[in-house]
Amino acid sequence: MRLRLRDLAALAALAGAFLISAPVPAQATLMATGTYRGEGDDVIRLPLTSTPSIVKATHQGESNFIVWALDNRGRVRGLLANKVGEYRGRVVLPAGTRYATITADGTWSISRG
Repeated sequence: MRLRLRDLAALAALAGAFLISAPVPAQATLMATGTYRGEGDDVIRLPLTSTPSIVKATHQGESNFIVWALDNRGRVRGLLANKVGEYRGRVVLPAGTRYATITADGTWSISRG
């Protein structure tokens, strides 16, 4: 079977798309109560506030649970949690926080209050 150059280029482009595409991260679920729930690593978008607030975080896993607060530009605003194993606590969410990056090996939740 003889392939034309156009067919080879199309196959190469298709193969390249599979090789360079990033894996799709887990998607956190926003509950009606204002609680974000997920499993594994994720990035969540939070409502932007101009004042600090209290956030409750939980993690059920055996490895690291790390939560960073980021601003609109992705700059670190603060470390919210850094614990190995299960975690349950309340921390201050700095003013200007827009995103939270979560590193986790199990299920987690983040909620205001």
